[in-house]
Order: sequence, then structure tokens, then C-alpha cells
Amino acid sequence: MITVTIDTLRADHLPMYGYPRPTSPFLDKLASRGIVFEKAFSASSHTAPSHASLFTSLFPSEHGVRKNGDRLDESIPTIATEMRAAGYRTGAFSSVGWLRQIGQGFENFTANHSGYTRGDHLINRALTWLEKTPKDDAKFLWLHFFDVHEFQEMQGADTPLVSDPDYAAAKTALENDSASPPDWERILQEEHGVPPRWAKRILPQLINSVDDYDARIRYVDSQLERLDQALPQFCASEKTRWFVTSDHGEGLLTGGRMGHGRYLHHEQLHVPLIYYAADLEEPGTRVPQLVRLVDLPATIADAAGAAWPQGKGYSLLGLTRGDTSQYPIRLNLAQRRPASTKRLKLGWTEGEVLTLHDAEKRYILRTDAPDLFFDRASDPFETRPLSPTDHPEAALWQQKAVEEWERVQNAKSASTNPASTNPRYREQLRALGYIE
Repeated sequence: MITVTIDTLRADHLPMYGYPRPTSPFLDKLASRGIVFEKAFSASSHTAPSHASLFTSLFPSEHGVRKNGDRLDESIPTIATEMRAAGYRTGAFSSVGWLRQIGQGFENFTANHSGYTRGDHLINRALTWLEKTPKDDAKFLWLHFFDVHEFQEMQGADTPLVSDPDYAAAKTALENDSASPPDWERILQEEHGVPPRWAKRILPQLINSVDDYDARIRYVDSQLERLDQALPQFCASEKTRWFVTSDHGEGLLTGGRMGHGRYLHHEQLHVPLIYYAADLEEPGTRVPQLVRLVDLPATIADAAGAAWPQGKGYSLLGLTRGDTSQYPIRLNLAQRRPASTKRLKLGWTEGEVLTLHDAEKRYILRTDAPDLFFDRASDPFETRPLSPTDHPEAALWQQKAVEEWERVQNAKSASTNPASTNPRYREQLRALGYIE
């Protein structure tokens, strides 16, 4: 069982989600023989809270991991603890060390404590673990790639990504296959929704940023292909199941928004989700229904024949067979990380921020600022908020959002040991800009 999270990967930069560039040839092949969930959404636009949610089936206020560096209480079951209890050997290979703070249940957790680990080194370490683990043992492997993230070349990285020949090859392959520059400008404006007032001034820089972003995706894809090719040496590849997703998306000037963590808009929360198994009844299926990453633990446990605590999430496997009866979810909830003093000076909204949304409509509840409501049918890039008087459904959405806010606020937070004060991780978090 392999679970992959590609940090900061928005869904619409993969061809299987309609992207015109060949950023992920290996994942495309996996998806063509697997299942693609077209509308998968995360519980946060920040790394640690989102990962904690997709490990526990809890939302950030429920599991208590609100920002990078927070520790997940050891009493909370994770998919790793349950897989280990089911007899699986559990190995985690993370590009950043502080995700160890939410990694209970992994008998092996490998990560740097200073810089990030680039993708080829990550795969090398995973292959070493597989080589040392008996071939017949059931294995649960989690891989976290940070190469697509904007701060991947931070001080202390094991070696710069640009020095990796595999990255150079991925970049060259993408450049040779990509759209011509004039057409690319049009695509970026239409698909990314760059505000017209910014287009002429910032479009060249955006093209460079997107070129680099896409090349990094292609690089991670090549490393996953390298893992796949090596798997028959270490396990029965015909029994291997893959789950590939991301923790959150990235702005890339959609609606004028850059980065992630500050916002809870579509491009920040819409993530890829691919499931592959050799014995699928309907390979190549696409699931159009909205699904949540908080339901990934129940799905992994279901696929592995392992137990998962009753009432925590729903398995998505029924949807892969066209059965929607066991998946009653129609809305996704996501929470923003708290705003630090530094972020408030950069224009972040004070107070708590959460969103409740489906695939088309989004209500953003803000405790210290006016709420926002968007209808993607008429405003696909979510730039024109509607008031309750502008849209007949806004008041109903507000009521639902308030109910969800009260529910998660009443949940007991289990965060008791923030790791951001731990010197072991402080410099890494500071290098990424996560602490001051």
C-alpha cells in the first residue's frame, strides 16, 4: 500500500484534470488504469493541518494541528497506527522533518531536521527501507514530496534540485512538449484568471513561475515512476495499491492570489486524488462527485482490509463502483491556519477563517471580517463576492457555515505539545517562513 502526498500540487496542473501540458506521464498511466476523483478537496491550505486531517479523518480544530510545527496528540488514531495494528510494516519518508510531529504509527520515519529532502533522495531512502523489509510482509509506505513547493530550495536543503540531472531531464522534456509561448499566455489568462489590470505587468513573471512549477511536477512524476519500476524487487507489484494526492493547492495568480495558507479558495483546496489497484473492476473510472481528503483514512483501511474507527470518515471505494449510497457527503469544510503577527502585517485577515463549499458555491466565514460568498457558475475564479441580497442561497449557506463553525469549535483540541518551540525543527520552520 503506497500513499503519496505531493505538497502544493493543485489538481488542474495535471493532464488527467484537463491541463494541456504533459506534466505527469507516469501518473497519467496510473490514472488510466485506476480511478480519478475529479472533485477532491483538502481540509486546509496549510501543510501540517491538512496532513493531520488526511491521517485522522478529523478537521483542524478537532485534531488540534492548526499550523506547521504543531504536534498531533499521541492518543489520536491515525491511518498509520491502524495499519500497523493490522500487521502492516509502516514506513514514512518525508521531505521535511517537522511532519514527524504528526507521524505516530510509523515504525520507520525518515526525514531531515534542517532542510528539505529532494525527490530522488526520498526515493533512494524508501528503496533502502523496502530492501531491508521482507518481501512477503505487508507494507504501508507514505511518501511526502516537497519539490513543487515554492520554498523547496531553502537554506539547508540536502542538495539543490537544480543540480539533479533528473530535474534537468524533466524540464527539457516539458519544454520540448509544451504549448507555444503566445498560446501559453492565452491559456494562463483564461485558465488561471489573472486579473486584466495585472496581465501585461506580471504575465512574463507568471509564465516563468508556472514553467518552473510544472517542471517540478514532471520531476516528481519521474521519481514516482522510478519507484514503480523498482517495486517488483521488493513486493508483489500486482498486489500494490496506490493513493496519490496533495495536501493543498497553490495560487499562481488565480483571481490575483499567490501562494497558499492565506486563502481558502478553489485553487487552494482542489487537489488530485488517484487510486490504483491491479484488480479494479472498472479501471479508468472517473468519479465526478465531491469527496473530502478527511475520508482518505477510511478508504485506505477499506482497501487494505484494516479496521478504522467507526464514525470517522467514509470509504470512497463504493464510489469507484458507482455506488453512492454509502457516501452521504455533499459539502467540504476547510479551515485556515491562524494568522501570526507577521502575517497580519502582510494583510492577512484577523480571527478565524473557514469555508464550507461544494463544487460550485463557496461560503467563507470570517470571525473578524465580513463573510464572503461565491458562485463559481458565474464567477469561476472567485473574485466577486455576493451578499445575501445578491444571491437567494447565501443566507442558507451562512447558516450551514455557522453550524459547522460551532461544531468544530466545540470539539476538544488535543494539541498539547507544539513542536515549533522544539530546537530540532525551529530552523527548518523559520527557513520556510512558518515561524518568525
